[in-house]
Amino acid sequence: GPAQGAGAEVGTGAFVDEEILGVLGNLDPQAVLGQTLSAFAQLDFDVLTIECVENQGAEIEMVASILKPDQKLCIGVVSHRALQIEQPEEIAALVRKGLKVLPPERLLLSSDCGFGREGMSRTHAYYKMVAIAKGANIVRRELGLPETVIPGTDNRFLIS
Repeated sequence: GPAQGAGAEVGTGAFVDEEILGVLGNLDPQAVLGQTLSAFAQLDFDVLTIECVENQGAEIEMVASILKPDQKLCIGVVSHRALQIEQPEEIAALVRKGLKVLPPERLLLSSDCGFGREGMSRTHAYYKMVAIAKGANIVRRELGLPETVIPGTDNRFLIS
């Protein structure tokens, strides 16, 4: 098996951007993603992370199809490019897309890429993380699963 906690990331949000691929010679985004995923399917990893905010999770099903039964998919549900805090309902919609192809125990949530690259403040990142937890709780409630306590929603811990 892979080294403990081995992961891989496909930055699909920018990678299959049609403008970028057009500059490279009118490459078909789906063909490029398919070739990339074929290579990833040969790797030994625990978790594959993809960006989903920019394309509203359009590639979740295709990416999930290459996973082995013991592998998990981590989907980016908040943008690392925008300072606007996503609404929990938007996040829940992406989670639901993931749950159409994977069971809850194989689906993880994260940000698209990381927050440091775009110079986002810690306050913005904090509230984006709170939004992820709130969005996950919406879906947990729908599935009849226990909700997670979110200390970041407690007024005693608000950042002002």
